[in-house]
Amino acid sequence: MATFLLYIAMIVGLFLEGETVMIASAFAAHRGYLNIYLVVSIGFLTTLSSDWFYFFLGRRGGRKAIEKRPSLHRHVQKVSRLMDKYPVLILLCYRFLYGFRIVVPVAVGLSRIKARKFLLLSLGAILLWTLAFSMAGYFFGAFLENRIKELKTIEWPIILGIVGFGVFSYLFYKFIIDRKKIPE
Repeated sequence: MATFLLYIAMIVGLFLEGETVMIASAFAAHRGYLNIYLVVSIGFLTTLSSDWFYFFLGRRGGRKAIEKRPSLHRHVQKVSRLMDKYPVLILLCYRFLYGFRIVVPVAVGLSRIKARKFLLLSLGAILLWTLAFSMAGYFFGAFLENRIKELKTIEWPIILGIVGFGVFSYLFYKFIIDRKKIPE
């Protein structure tokens, strides 16, 4: 039951703070609390679902929703200008650019880019992202285990610290950085 709840927390966390949750989940897999294959699979499928949710939000009525949120509107405009110049590059790299993982799918949904093109490019980006961050967390656990002999006694504080850092980063970005105007 506790393992099931960790997977549910992982799914919810991936919608809010993807990178940190992938690293913490893979670290937990290294320590034997989760299965690394399930972590990678859940990470991939949840991220894909998240991106498609935001894509369809943009495609099916996003203009009205975005106009009600000036900050998101500015971000989408900026991303749209970048996508006009570098569409393939943006679609391959957006998962690795902090602050872009929600805005890019919404902007693509608002654009004339075909859903099929977005699907193909986002599948590649999501696969690379999922593997990179899950392996980072898994090997971070291996590194710590080699360096700290008594890792068992401090592993939960490490996992909670990683998650706490992610939550702090998200809140800092959302309430401090995101509130400032982005230069056009």
